[in-house]
Amino acid sequence: GLMNDVFSSRMNGFKIVEQDADAIEHWLAQLEPETGVTPAPDLQFLATRGEQLFESTGCAGCHSGAMFTDYQFYDVGTGGMRKTPTLRGIAQRRRLMSDGCGESLEDRFFAPCGGDAHGDLSDLGEQDQAALIAYLKTL
Repeated sequence: GLMNDVFSSRMNGFKIVEQDADAIEHWLAQLEPETGVTPAPDLQFLATRGEQLFESTGCAGCHSGAMFTDYQFYDVGTGGMRKTPTLRGIAQRRRLMSDGCGESLEDRFFAPCGGDAHGDLSDLGEQDQAALIAYLKTL
């Protein structure tokens, strides 16, 4: 089913037994990520700047629409073709990128986590990185 397709094919992981897949699917159906968080007033400017960067750096090209995904497959430097994940609730995730190379949004800016194959963000300074991260935390 879908669970095995995701774990074994898309994520290059392992095949799971149907009982475990059903249990995981039931658990996932109960989760609702916290979305649309309004930043504190002192971070609002930063998040607004981050939204501008999200558009201007090309992030919105693949992370588009209501769910911030175009549902297409790309090679973003993490070991093969992967479907664009949603960015909804990204701040609550503990493993980022398809290979889990990121444990925080800040990790996304380091070369081992996709590097320029996942959007050319190497020119962003620390303040712009902080702004982009502030925006992502509002999704």
